[in-house]
Amino acid sequence: MRSLRIHLLYAVPDTTAGKLDYLTVTWTDSVDPNAVSNNIYRSTVSGGFYVKIANVPNGVQVYNDYAVSPGVTYYYVLTEVNNTGAESGFSVEQSAKAPGGPS
Repeated sequence: MRSLRIHLLYAVPDTTAGKLDYLTVTWTDSVDPNAVSNNIYRSTVSGGFYVKIANVPNGVQVYNDYAVSPGVTYYYVLTEVNNTGAESGFSVEQSAKAPGGPS
């Protein structure tokens, strides 16, 4: 099982994304030669109710989550997808609080 690391970043104004703040999810790719991609899941509740927010190809190890609300804590897990489409179990959950919102 790979480790999932969450980094909180304050972004400069990004007119393309229309958001100033985001969370960046980074991870280490699997060494499994059959792995082809990773699914990223997010929840606002620890331990479950995860919704898939992205599928990224192997070799990409970063995802910027612009669909966050200021001051809300998000919980992320990652799965691996192999060349037959089978998906692994969830990684260890990690959390981060989106920038902004009440102090």
